[in-house]
Amino acid sequence: MTACKVCCESKDPPGLSANREPLKSLAAPSESNVRVHADLFLPEAVSAAGHKYILVITDAFSKLAELVNAAQGQGRRYSS
Repeated sequence: MTACKVCCESKDPPGLSANREPLKSLAAPSESNVRVHADLFLPEAVSAAGHKYILVITDAFSKLAELVNAAQGQGRRYSS
């Protein structure tokens, strides 16, 4: 892998990952809305209505997903 230019460019610099906290499993939620996951996507193309972003909110218990359209420039309102 050290000889592959694409792999080397996409991986963390040496020593950087040594300072990170290891990933841990999360306890399974016992009911809806205890834990939700949010992802903000920027699709390849803008919709005919001018929507540029897709916000996906997923409930970890029920796996129910909600998708929200956002016009160009409104993405900052959803991200931190």
